[in-house]
Amino acid sequence: VERTALAAIGSQPDHRAVVAVSRVLSAHESWAMRVLAAQALGRLGAAGARADAGGALRKAAEHDPYALIREASLRAWASFDRETARPLARTLAATDAEPRVREAAAQIASGP
Repeated sequence: VERTALAAIGSQPDHRAVVAVSRVLSAHESWAMRVLAAQALGRLGAAGARADAGGALRKAAEHDPYALIREASLRAWASFDRETARPLARTLAATDAEPRVREAAAQIASGP
């Protein structure tokens, strides 16, 4: 049920949805659910909830202990606000411990 709910979220900017999905991104014990939450926040940001979604995604991209979550969060943020995500992408491209995160960050930092 949680997976279906996360997949359905994102067609309209909704502050309550951003808060709920941000909670999943920051606290759910399943890394797979946190990846789905990052993707849902990307859709919410694209629908118009840029500031709230971007803040939650930035925090996860910087601090989540799982590389998959950091990568998914950075990609989701860049999908709707690449210019704002670009400075963090440059930092992660140079400093993240995981090669896959560094590669994704380098693409975001240098891409159009």
